[in-house]
Amino acid sequence: MSGGETKVLLALAVGLVLSCSAAVPSVHPVPEAPPPPTVTLEVTRRQPPLVRLEGQPVSVGLLLVHADDALLENLHSDLWNLSGLVVKATRDYFKAAGGQVQVVDYTDLGFQLWDRSKMKAQRERDPEGLEMGPWPGVPLGVKTSLVTVVKVVRAGVGPANSEGGREHGLRLMLLMSTWTREGQPVSTELLDMVGNTGRDVRLQSEEAALELYQEVRKPHRRQLPEDPAEMFWRTLREGVGLHYFRWLPHEVPERLVLVGTEADERVRALQEGRFEDALEGWLRESKEDPKAHGALYDAAMVLALRGEDSQALRLLAEARAVKDVPLYETAWQRVQQRVSRRLVVGGAPPARPEFPGDRTSEARAPEQCFTVERRPTRDPRWFQGVSLLIEEALLAEYHPAECARPGVRCSIDYYQVRWAKGLWSEPFLPGLNDLDAKPHYDGTRRRKWSYFYDHLYRYRYCVR
Repeated sequence: MSGGETKVLLALAVGLVLSCSAAVPSVHPVPEAPPPPTVTLEVTRRQPPLVRLEGQPVSVGLLLVHADDALLENLHSDLWNLSGLVVKATRDYFKAAGGQVQVVDYTDLGFQLWDRSKMKAQRERDPEGLEMGPWPGVPLGVKTSLVTVVKVVRAGVGPANSEGGREHGLRLMLLMSTWTREGQPVSTELLDMVGNTGRDVRLQSEEAALELYQEVRKPHRRQLPEDPAEMFWRTLREGVGLHYFRWLPHEVPERLVLVGTEADERVRALQEGRFEDALEGWLRESKEDPKAHGALYDAAMVLALRGEDSQALRLLAEARAVKDVPLYETAWQRVQQRVSRRLVVGGAPPARPEFPGDRTSEARAPEQCFTVERRPTRDPRWFQGVSLLIEEALLAEYHPAECARPGVRCSIDYYQVRWAKGLWSEPFLPGLNDLDAKPHYDGTRRRKWSYFYDHLYRYRYCVR
């Protein structure tokens, strides 16, 4: 082949390539649909009690207020009667919160709980003596449905700086443990309170519904006064209120974001307090158009305003299944956190359903399994007792698409916790090797998945 023929062939090849590329249409990305319009409303949400006593009204008996004599050295003599102050603070809280709750002082019955004669190893592990011994049972004559024991761990009021002046600082730490009269543990929490003259009380507790308490109390909170005794009293009342807060309903001011515009008739109905009309309109739209995720979300928000969080959570899961946008995810997380704080005490535990192939069975053959890794949950239900029932309910909330379907059961196959040094634990099998050696302050036991509360973790769950 001559040089001229070669050039001709190359030219024909180039032309063919160019003609083919010109024949293929260019592909442009399809622009995403703009987000739906939203409207923000200032509303009041009804918050039902986070703890409900089954079958009887709530009444509280103070069995014990324990404080070492050394703590009194840091307090004015007006504050030495810590037992009487705690009883008064409890009564004042329920009266101010509008709850018709009877509070009875049983501290004269001589009830004792904290064992001072501990072994050296126990004192080294628990230097502040927070761990309670076995619950000895309620003394005869106690009639209240609930009983509370209190240990004053730290208490002190003094000048905020060495130069003197009128500003004082305060530190108060309480261990409060509430049980049913029948001996069922309800809530045990360490409350840490710090305050200064002219500032708000700073509260800390890992187990209390602290964020929700702050939302409810914010409009009514006042700065601490200059008088040390009044400062201590007000701080004590805040701590006691935080412990019993979950037993009463509350009205919570909230900024609500809806999908829609102010011209929407359903939005106007909600603004006018006609919740039923607004809810009916959005539910009708979602029924006519199952893809109307905005209507599902708005209906869920109306249910949440009425205190029906469980139903709201179901509709939010349906909306996210259609289209998962940040607005829906944020709302789901807020509602789910409230649901996670709910507790019913005093009733019989639910019966575990029978399913072919239990966790220890070799013939279980799961349909599908998933592995997830998550940040700390801040969900206190993971450290409530040792029952395996809790995982099914929580997995249905965390993974509604797989675990909330009728006739489906999800369970954790194994899980791991990431410890402080970045190392992953050994795989824990629920019910087999995951009982935690460290008990709660009230002596009750828990499983290793209690560390999901404040540790990174991962687990493999299976759908059956």
